[in-house]
Amino acid sequence: MKNKLAADVRRYKRRIKADLLCGTKQSKQFMADMSDAIDNYIEEHAVTRLAEVEEHFGAPEQIARSFLAETDLSVIRKKVRLKQSVLYALLAALVIWTIAVAWSFAVTRLHQDEFYEIDLGVVSTAPDPSAAGT
Repeated sequence: MKNKLAADVRRYKRRIKADLLCGTKQSKQFMADMSDAIDNYIEEHAVTRLAEVEEHFGAPEQIARSFLAETDLSVIRKKVRLKQSVLYALLAALVIWTIAVAWSFAVTRLHQDEFYEIDLGVVSTAPDPSAAGT
């Protein structure tokens, strides 16, 4: 039974973390404190079911909402802007790389025809009839 409770508590903590929607130092500290509080509550009250933990602490969504209500939104906005900037930079780099690769293939294909073009002409081993009469 303890293994099932431990697995349920891990899932409960992951759901809380997922609902926080930001990875700031504040949220990491909050999750560490919350995890300790949950573990202490389980030990002190001999909890056997996850429902007891949820009754005491609330649903993961409620916990995340209360954290976000107390958090400075400017920190979250700054973090989101940074992530967006990194994403845009990666997308721009990907577009530039794609254009460079396409250009390289096009140029290589253009020059490939020039390098391998061979003019063989007609080669004859028979004597030239006009040369025999002279």
